[in-house]
Amino acid sequence: MQWLSNSPPKVIRSTIIKSSQVSESKIMSPEERQEIAAHTQAIAKILYKNTAPEQLTSLGKMEEVVRDRMQEYVMPEVGIFLSKMSPEKVVGTRDILKA
Repeated sequence: MQWLSNSPPKVIRSTIIKSSQVSESKIMSPEERQEIAAHTQAIAKILYKNTAPEQLTSLGKMEEVVRDRMQEYVMPEVGIFLSKMSPEKVVGTRDILKA
């Protein structure tokens, strides 16, 4: 395999989850979907209130500002929450070679 750069491949950590947990996580109740929708609307209102009007003049600008704000404020909180999940939910880890 030929690398596009001179840097070596990166090794990342991957978490292996029990297959029973994966299938369970795919089934979301209507109540959970409603809860997600309500929280999403609340987050959107806060982000909108804290965004300059000139950043909302086109779909491209809106997409960019939403992505930036989600990465800055929302996703770190989700990551912190998930990192605190109980250890019994994780079966083990393995290294994956990523080019």
